[in-house]
Amino acid sequence: YLNRTELDEAERRHLPVIYAIWHGELLPALWTHRGRDISVLISEHRDGEIIARVAHFLGFRTVRGSTTRGASRALIGLVRELDAGYAVAITPDGPKGPHHSFAAGALLISQRSNRPILPVGIHASRAWRLDSWDRFVLPKPFARIIVQYGPFMAAPSVNPRALVDETGFPITSTLMGLGAFPASRPEWLGMLGMHGTWEANHAMHDCDLDIESRS
Repeated sequence: YLNRTELDEAERRHLPVIYAIWHGELLPALWTHRGRDISVLISEHRDGEIIARVAHFLGFRTVRGSTTRGASRALIGLVRELDAGYAVAITPDGPKGPHHSFAAGALLISQRSNRPILPVGIHASRAWRLDSWDRFVLPKPFARIIVQYGPFMAAPSVNPRALVDETGFPITSTLMGLGAFPASRPEWLGMLGMHGTWEANHAMHDCDLDIESRS
């Protein structure tokens, strides 16, 4: 395990973090982080069911869904796990890629929970790689696994256009925020407040997840 200084300090202070692991390195990551009460986000696809069973066997908690399919439920579930004191793990290029592309899910969770992102890189000295979009790694017997942690990352402020493009979430604006998002787009519900629209106020009142941007 390389560069554990920041993680050790977070664990000493009982501060949960967001592990960011490439999808193709998920299997060796599960093995090297077993038994730590980490909640891992696993897709609801058929291959995700196999990984979920492995994760449970190794002592992980699981949240089912992804940052694309069932995004709202997945984000809410991970934020709740962090609020309960559990670290979480997410594959920012999952569940379908592109390979090593960093989608917005981890950043949204970090911003909403005010928890840092910890990049994790995994290397196996000997491994098979599947012919899949993520080049899924299967370490060979007796392979040496190297885990390297990057520095903590804080989530930047969310760009509202990029957020809606990534998730398809509906969006509202305050009076001061008018113009930050095109009113011609169907995702825009209108302005909040006594002079705002019924749709915008109703959405804010009944929403499960509220992500704020000051862009």
